[in-house]
Amino acid sequence: MPTPKPNQTQFLLDSCDHLDTIATQELLNQNSLSLFGQTTNPSLLVKNPLLQTSLQNGKITETELLKFYKSEITKISELLPNGSVSIEVYADQNSTKEELLEQANTLKQWIPNSYIKFPTIASGLAAAKEFVDNGGKVNMTLVFSQEQALAVHLISQNAKNTGDVYLSPFIGRLDDIGINGLDLVANCLKMYQELNSKVWVLGASIRNLEHLETCIAMNCDIVTAPISIYAEYVNSLENKAQKIEVKSTLKSIPYQNLDYSITDYQDLNIQHDLTDQGLTKFVKDWKSVLVD
Repeated sequence: MPTPKPNQTQFLLDSCDHLDTIATQELLNQNSLSLFGQTTNPSLLVKNPLLQTSLQNGKITETELLKFYKSEITKISELLPNGSVSIEVYADQNSTKEELLEQANTLKQWIPNSYIKFPTIASGLAAAKEFVDNGGKVNMTLVFSQEQALAVHLISQNAKNTGDVYLSPFIGRLDDIGINGLDLVANCLKMYQELNSKVWVLGASIRNLEHLETCIAMNCDIVTAPISIYAEYVNSLENKAQKIEVKSTLKSIPYQNLDYSITDYQDLNIQHDLTDQGLTKFVKDWKSVLVD
C-alpha cells in the first residue's frame, strides 16, 4: 500500500549525535509529541562532541571517520526504528553519478530505515534517480529553487511509495541573503499539490521558532530542526503566550508557473549559487578533521 501523506507535520532532529536523539525524544514525549526521524550531514558529523574528544591532534583518517559515522547512525536508527534516518554521501562538484551511487549503496546497508542524502546538482539527481528506480529512499538536499524542486519530482516518478523521496528546501540560508526561505517551502508545497507528487517537502535549515511554527501552519509534510528549536517550541506551547507578529523585511519569492509538460529533469535549470556554496562548506567541514 502506498504511504499516505502525513496528516500533520512530522518532526525530525537535525543532529549527528545519538545523545541529542535521546534528549529530543524525552523533550517531545513529555509534551505528547514524537520524534519521527533524524537528518545528518558532514558538518553535523564533525561537530559531534564524542568525535571531537577522540581526535588526535584534531585529525582522523577517512576510514576512522566513516566508522564513527556508521556507529552514530546505527545508534540513532536503534532509537528511531520506525522513523527515517538521513545519511549524506560525500560529494563535490566533480563527483560522478557512479561515485555517488557506489557510496549510496554502501550507506544504505548501514541501517534498515536509511534515506540517502544527495545534493541537488546534475550528478546528484542522476544518481538519485537510479537509486530510487532500484527501490532506494532519498533526501534531496541543498534545495533553493522551485526548478530544483520540479527536477526532484521528475526523478521520483518510479518511487515505490509516497514519501520515499524527500525534498529539503533550506530556509535559513535563503534568509541569510535577504530572501524569504519560507516562501520557497510554500511554493514547493503548492506545486507538489498541483502535480499530486509523491515527494514529501522537508522544511530544513530551520533557524528559529518562526521558521518551525510557519512550516507547521502551512502543513509542511516534515521538518528538521536542532533540539534547541524544539525546546523553544515546547516552551511556547506550555506558556501559550500571545505571539507578536513581526513584519518580514525579507524579499519574497514569487510562485513560478513552471512547464509541467517537461518530463526530463535535465531540461530544467537546476543550478543555484547557494547549492554550490553549501556543497563547498560540507566538503570543507569533512576535510577539516581528516589527516592530510
